[in-house]
Amino acid sequence: MNINKLQSATLIDRYGFPEDKVFELSTSVSDKFIEEYGWEEVKSARSRMAHILSGGEAIIHPIPIEQHQNELDKWMTNQTPRVLGGRPGLSVDPESEDLIYLLQPTRIIARKRMERDLELIEALLHDGAFREEFEENRTLQLVLHITGPTPKEHQEDLEKVLEAYVNLIRSVPDSIADRLFLAFSVGNEEHPSFLKKGFESLCIEEIYRMATAVLFPSEIEGRGLPIIESSASGVPIICSRYSPEEVFAVVVGEGLCEDLQIRYTLFPEGAFTKSFLVEVADLLLHPERYTERLEHNRKVVRLRFSQEALTKRFEQLLQYLHKLGG
Repeated sequence: MNINKLQSATLIDRYGFPEDKVFELSTSVSDKFIEEYGWEEVKSARSRMAHILSGGEAIIHPIPIEQHQNELDKWMTNQTPRVLGGRPGLSVDPESEDLIYLLQPTRIIARKRMERDLELIEALLHDGAFREEFEENRTLQLVLHITGPTPKEHQEDLEKVLEAYVNLIRSVPDSIADRLFLAFSVGNEEHPSFLKKGFESLCIEEIYRMATAVLFPSEIEGRGLPIIESSASGVPIICSRYSPEEVFAVVVGEGLCEDLQIRYTLFPEGAFTKSFLVEVADLLLHPERYTERLEHNRKVVRLRFSQEALTKRFEQLLQYLHKLGG
């Protein structure tokens, strides 16, 4: 029993397993991902995450990137949540409606290519509607939040991400750079302050709800859960066509009828085209225009990746095995 057709083909072609003895069992996500939620739930999740990121405070006070770089070797031995900014004295209100929240729900390793997230933000702020909005709305802020830790052997990969952040804030005027932040929660979903304030621990589906969009420019993936989880949460996904392509194709539903295909924005290889940047800017600045796409994706997840869908697949397999047994 495998999670995709590529694994099944390997067992059949390379190891000689009989075709009628090899099955696929699709990925499944918790039905909690698909539950309806509103702005109050988004604010609640962002507020609790802010307490995690800021040592128990409601307002985030970022650490200057230069300080973090200087302390990096020490931080790597005891990774604690942090938000980075361009200079001292900045702050982020997690409940602000003028906060664009970009989520990279993975750990930091080279194949995740997180520096591409920051290159995308830099390109968006070069010119066009996104730059204009940041110039006109002086309360608008942006956070790129990376949820996972950095394995010690991947410190160089983290350094590459930090350098990309430095390049980003150097590429724009200080008036904009002061509103761009990089957050690391290193896998934390609660903080000691939660008990005093009566907060519940965050769960994975609530972390997705914080996001304006999920970024997923991976080069290689074994499955690609963030595509399914963001779709279930009704959050836009901007993802690469990672390798193996057969796995990506199965996740998004290529070859299935349109009603069963996940709609996504393709994170391109190489340079960002103008049309891509226009689409992403519109998605981030006017998410209400994409309601139909997001509702479509939630329906797809219900049909293909819900607990009900998994149960039906198990029933089909059991019926087949029963027939084989006579």
